[in-house]
This record gives sequence, structure tokens and C-alpha cells, in this order.
Amino acid sequence: KKHTVILSSHILSEVSAVCDYVLIISHGKLVASDTPENLGKLAEGSNTLEMLIKGEKTQIRQALEGIEGVNSVTMEKDEKQNLWSVKVSTEEQNDIREKVFYKMSEINSPIYEMKSRKVSLEEIFLELTEDDKKKKNEKETDKKEGENK
Repeated sequence: KKHTVILSSHILSEVSAVCDYVLIISHGKLVASDTPENLGKLAEGSNTLEMLIKGEKTQIRQALEGIEGVNSVTMEKDEKQNLWSVKVSTEEQNDIREKVFYKMSEINSPIYEMKSRKVSLEEIFLELTEDDKKKKNEKETDKKEGENK
């Protein structure tokens, strides 16, 4: 027989390890309902590649954006090391590390550090509930502005 056990927890790493199906409730509203894996795929930036790269900003950005499977590229200057701190967002099933290595090699931009990171259930929860929190705050601000007129 199949059984359902309802588990309410703020320890999302345990929820992810134990549960087959997850409901996320924010301010009394259901904001997500799916398996932990599918929620991860729906999250923005399912996979993130974090790197430190030396080179010319425009050249690095163009090379990375030209790689198939790249959703977005964000870059910030790391003044201490005189390197670019680069975050590349991809679809979950794409491992582009090798492609990135060869692209940076082609443009003579050495990679000083490369880390691959998957979105956790906690990050998904924060993303989903933050959007809901922003909407609630906007409504409250609109309401207060209406009262002041």
C-alpha cells in the first residue's frame, strides 16, 4: 500500500533527502508543488558555473555567450586579483566546463578557478517566497499610498 506522510520542516536539506514530493507554502498560499528534482529544473539558473578568469571583459563575455546551453553570463571585476569573477547559468542537464575551458584557451584567457554549483531546495524556496514577499509588500505600499491621497 502507498502511504502519505506530511512533514513540515524548515530544514530543507532534510526535506530534499527524505521527500519524493514537495509543497512550498508562502504567506498561506501554495507557491510550488512538485518533486525536488523538477523544482530544481524550474528554478532560475539551475546550474551555475562560478569562475575567476583573466582577460578582456568583452572577449570573455562573447566567448561564453557563444557556448550552446548558456542562459546568462554575469561578470564583476575582482580588483584584488585583477581577474573577472564570472557566473554562467545553464540548464541543469548541461555540463559546459570542458567547452568553457577550450573557449577560454582559444582567446588566451586563463581560468584561475572554476566551480560548478547546482541550485539547492533552500535556494528554490527563497526564490519562490521572495517573489511572493515582494508582491505582498507592493500591495501594502499601494494601499498606504491610496490612504494618504
